[in-house]
Amino acid sequence: MRQRLIPLGIATLVSLGAATASVIASTAAPAGSTGRADGETAPDCSRQPAVNQHVPGTLRAGGVAIRTGPDRGCGGRPPAGRRGDSVTVHCYDTGGDGAIWIYYTDHAAFPRAGWSRGAYLAWTTPLDHC
Repeated sequence: MRQRLIPLGIATLVSLGAATASVIASTAAPAGSTGRADGETAPDCSRQPAVNQHVPGTLRAGGVAIRTGPDRGCGGRPPAGRRGDSVTVHCYDTGGDGAIWIYYTDHAAFPRAGWSRGAYLAWTTPLDHC
């Protein structure tokens, strides 16, 4: 009896392994895709804008992360600044998520430039596209 169960158990394991491999293959990202679950294109997180306006602005919120690129997926520098702090706004771009992202310099603790969503900043002069 025991000898009959072992081959049956091995056959079941082989079948489960083939089914699992089939599921993994069917859910893999197609060639040429970004591999991101949200369908957005992969961000360019090291981009430094060529346009360099110097528009005065302020932070609309405190503790805003300054990112290395115009996307949530880009690494952030430690959040800094408080609501109302002075910033210099340089230009804007549309991120992979469809939101407006602003390249700016935060003057709160020490000058550091980076990207944040436009909703976190206020400025009065029209901006150039980065």
